[in-house]
Amino acid sequence: MEPFFQTVLESPRHIPPAVWISFGAAFSLMWGVKVVRWLLSKPETFPYGVIPSLLTETERHFAEALFDAVDELETTVPTCYVAIKPRLADVFQTEVTGGGRGEYIRHFARISQKHVDFLICDGETFQPLAGVELDDPSHERPDRVRRDALVEAVFEAAGLPLVRVPTARRYSVKELQRRLQPHLSGSRASLAPVSPAG
Repeated sequence: MEPFFQTVLESPRHIPPAVWISFGAAFSLMWGVKVVRWLLSKPETFPYGVIPSLLTETERHFAEALFDAVDELETTVPTCYVAIKPRLADVFQTEVTGGGRGEYIRHFARISQKHVDFLICDGETFQPLAGVELDDPSHERPDRVRRDALVEAVFEAAGLPLVRVPTARRYSVKELQRRLQPHLSGSRASLAPVSPAG
């Protein structure tokens, strides 16, 4: 047996601390490599499943009336398309003239995880024409009140109409048409087109 290992076995207390530290580091590294290899050898998993519906039962009930209202308006306004729950970051672009990338990220983050319930678009150009929010009782919570105030401020700043509709047992298609028609009558030429971000 080598003298060094014989000394370790016979008198472990005489081994300098630096040697024990080296042994510990080598042992940890060896097991660390084994663990990494084991993790890399495991097949990657994707724990996802399809949701039953994009809309809740309350939202589906309202959507039927909204779609009917938009369909019947198509005799007097250009063909429209109704998008369901688009992210605000997909509807609005963040335009920051100063402050650098940090300022851009701050403003983008405010809208990146928020959506609008419905978005009515021009059926040919897909230009957004108006947003529609269905207000159920949850919108009375303080956090939702703050969220709604932010969403309204974003729509107003961009010059895009936002129509808020409280939940109800029944919805009047005629009333929805009355509220939507001013925002859908024409191509919204009064709103200057927004150039894509560079």
